Amino acid sequence: MGNKFIHFLKLYFGFTQREARGFVLVIPLLFFLYLIPTSLDRFYQNQTDREYENYLEYARIYFDGQDAAFTEDVIHPQQIQIEVAENFQDEQQDNQDDKNAESSNRNNRQVPRLNEVPFHETDAVVLQMVSGIGPVLSSRIVAFRDNLGGFYTKEQILEVYGIDPDLADKIYEAFPFEARVTRKINLNEIDLKGLAQHPYIKYGEAKVILAYRKQHGGLKNSGDLLKIKIFNEEWVNRLAPYLVF
Repeated sequence: MGNKFIHFLKLYFGFTQREARGFVLVIPLLFFLYLIPTSLDRFYQNQTDREYENYLEYARIYFDGQDAAFTEDVIHPQQIQIEVAENFQDEQQDNQDDKNAESSNRNNRQVPRLNEVPFHETDAVVLQMVSGIGPVLSSRIVAFRDNLGGFYTKEQILEVYGIDPDLADKIYEAFPFEARVTRKINLNEIDLKGLAQHPYIKYGEAKVILAYRKQHGGLKNSGDLLKIKIFNEEWVNRLAPYLVF
C-alpha cells in the first residue's frame, strides 16, 4: 500500500521518488505535533483538577471545628476559595512585613569604620591600602618623609619618585595630612656626615655650611645662610623648617 501511495504522489503531484518518500515520513511527524497541544492541555487539566481537590481538602481541614459545620450545602466552594486565599494573603503579608523589618534593621545597623590615621603616623605597610601603591613605593615614601624629618606641606610628597598629583590626593584622602616636622637639625652642633644625610642638603653644600660655621663661630638663624654666596632665598626657605640654632 505504501508503494501505491508513493506512486500516487508521483503521478498527481509530480513528486520525485525521494520527495514522495520524504512526504510519507513527514505525515506521521505532523500528526504527532498535532497531538502534542492536546496532550499537554489534558495533562495540565488533570493537574489542575488534582490541585483543586487538594484545595478543597485543605479547606475542609481549615473549617473543621469552626462554629458552622463544613458542608458544601452551607459553604459554597467558591466561598472556601476566597477565605482560604485571604488567609494565604495574610500569611504572605506577614512574611513580607518581617522581611521589611529585618531589612530596615540591617540598613540602620552601623558598619564598623577603620581607625583614622594621619599621614605622618603611617608606615610602609598601611600605605599599601591605597590603590596604586605597592611595597616598594610605600617604603620609598616613608624613607623620604622620615629622612626629612616630616612634611610641612602636602606638596613635598610629589618629590618622591613615582608620586603624581592624583596619587597624592588618594594618599591624603585615606590618611589626612597634618604639617608635622618631627626632627630638626642643629646647624651649630651637627657634623659633616649627619648634615649631608638630609635629603635637601648635598655633601658639597654641607661642607660649605660647616666651613662658614667654623670661620664665623656659628649661625644665629636661617638668614645667616644667605650670607653664603651659593645659597639663595628659595633654597634657604625650603630647608628652614628643619633647622634650629
